[in-house]
Amino acid sequence: KAFSRRQCTLVELLQQNHPDSRSLQIAKEIDYLVERFNLVPKVLVMYDRENYEDGEGLRITFDKNLRFRDKNLSFIPRKNDTMYFKDERNVIMEVKARGAVPKWLVDTMTEQNIFPERFSKIGNIYQRINRKGKNV
Repeated sequence: KAFSRRQCTLVELLQQNHPDSRSLQIAKEIDYLVERFNLVPKVLVMYDRENYEDGEGLRITFDKNLRFRDKNLSFIPRKNDTMYFKDERNVIMEVKARGAVPKWLVDTMTEQNIFPERFSKIGNIYQRINRKGKNV
């Protein structure tokens, strides 16, 4: 069953995890826009994430199996999910650091020919769907 109505607001969902005041304010603004403009989900984006943190502000994530669908938007896995990458070995690595990225990591990534590139999962999927003539 696709989303026919919201199960809870984003604020209610965040409050279960004790959010900071900034996150709560953003959630309130999103909830307002959803209600005001009667927004409904149009695409479901999924991926498998491995997360690593050093406890000092460095976080590295690896997102694998990036897939999406624009029908049957329940969270139940389906065989008809569209894989974003043709080669399942493609992985999105995201590096976030409080302050500068440590030199050892910059050196390692340089040695492996890994360089920064902007990539929006939702933005790229949205463009792919629209190129196929589907209006999201």
